[in-house]
Amino acid sequence: MTAKPSPNLSPHVSQEPTINSPLTSNKTPQPRPRPPTLTTTDTKPRDRTEGVLPDIQPGVLMDGDDLGRWLERQANAWAELSEEQQQRLTALGVKPAERPAAVPTPAAKGVGQASGKASAAFQRGVQALAQWVEREGRRPVPRRASEEITVDGEAEPVVVKLGVWVSNTRARRDKLSAEQLDALRDLGIEWA
Repeated sequence: MTAKPSPNLSPHVSQEPTINSPLTSNKTPQPRPRPPTLTTTDTKPRDRTEGVLPDIQPGVLMDGDDLGRWLERQANAWAELSEEQQQRLTALGVKPAERPAAVPTPAAKGVGQASGKASAAFQRGVQALAQWVEREGRRPVPRRASEEITVDGEAEPVVVKLGVWVSNTRARRDKLSAEQLDALRDLGIEWA
C-alpha cells in the first residue's frame, strides 16, 4: 500500500519529516532562561531617593488614568493625606499646593453658622415649608413637592423643591445650628 500525495502538496515534496527537522531532533529542548528574581532577606524599608517625577501636567494619561490630574488632587488635598502618603509623595518631588492667604472675615453670629448663600437657601426652604404647613397642615412633605415663594429682591416667584430640600436638610441635620433646628421644630419637623 502506497501513500497518495496530498492534493495540496506537489508530488515532489515528501510528506515525511526530514532528519534535520526540529520535529525529529533527538536533542532535549532547553528551558528558556528565566529573568533574575530579586530576593532579600532583610525586611527594612528601602530608601527610594532615586525616583523623582518630572513635571506632569493634567491631561497626561497612562493606562487611561490622568496622572497630572491625580498629582494635582494630591497636592491640593495634602492636609487630608496620611503622614506616610505625604512622605512618599515628597520623596517623588511632589509638594503641597500653595494656598492663598486667608482673608479675614467678619465673625459670624454663632458657631457653625452657614455662609450667606447657604443661609439664604435655608431661609427659602423654611419659608416654603411654612407655606406648605399653612396650606396642608403638619403632614409629611412628599419628595416631589414644590412650593412657589416670593423672595425679597426678586421680581418673580422662586420655586423651591420642598420635598428634596426637606430630605437633604434631614440628611445634613448634624450640621445645622440650634436656631435652624428650632425653626424646623416650630414647623412640625419631628427629626429636628
